[in-house]
Amino acid sequence: MRARISSVLLVVAVAACGDGRVTSVLRDPNGPDGPTLSRQGALSVPLTGVCSIRAAEPAVVTPPFISETDVGTCEFPQLGRVAFYGKQVINFVAHTQVAPVMVFTTSNGDELHAQNVGSNTSTGPTTIRFTGTTTITGGTGRFANATGRLGVEGSADLVTTKARMTFRGSIAYGAAERSDR
Repeated sequence: MRARISSVLLVVAVAACGDGRVTSVLRDPNGPDGPTLSRQGALSVPLTGVCSIRAAEPAVVTPPFISETDVGTCEFPQLGRVAFYGKQVINFVAHTQVAPVMVFTTSNGDELHAQNVGSNTSTGPTTIRFTGTTTITGGTGRFANATGRLGVEGSADLVTTKARMTFRGSIAYGAAERSDR
């Protein structure tokens, strides 16, 4: 039975089961930060940024899973300020999380689409640390055929439902599609 309740009570109880280990550190899954040429002839350039997000609505709790929708803003030096929207499923027993939907919307409305797979660990009674790999899956406008990979790490406060995450990696999209922010 799916119960829609505030995630805080269950998350606090389940998060306490973590062993406190951080499973990885932020890294660029594509290697050095320098530009490279992708198989499709698109220039691969570094992409780094920081996002501040929060839960948009109460989470759907089906133990041991929590499904939530997140919104927020990100700062990418290469893209400027972008809006963030994402959906994720967190398993606090297995210490995993999957975000099948991540959308970064630039000031001109172009969307960068991505998916994330990662892990989490408890760092306190109501806090977690997470790491993962974000795969760029395309988008709209200049990002229609974008590809790339980003390492991500961050932390979240389960009481306030706020999180901060840092991305580092690269993105490839055609020269004709690249333009100023």
